[in-house]
Amino acid sequence: MNYNDYVNRGGEHVRAKEYDLAISDYTEAIKLDPKNAKAHNRRGLAYMAKGEQELANADIAEALRLTKMKQ
Repeated sequence: MNYNDYVNRGGEHVRAKEYDLAISDYTEAIKLDPKNAKAHNRRGLAYMAKGEQELANADIAEALRLTKMKQ
């Protein structure tokens, strides 16, 4: 599977409220492309949905940092 496959499947898991599976897929996407903000942001949102605020904040902050680097 490639980066987009993991991100897309992660989104399907989020829609099904399968947050642990979504986080796993987003983590795999990050391993494939650690500088892509999308998977960090989406994993952060999945952590937020699970109530894991510290992990959510860390991922969302990383997504923002990566986005600023590209500008």
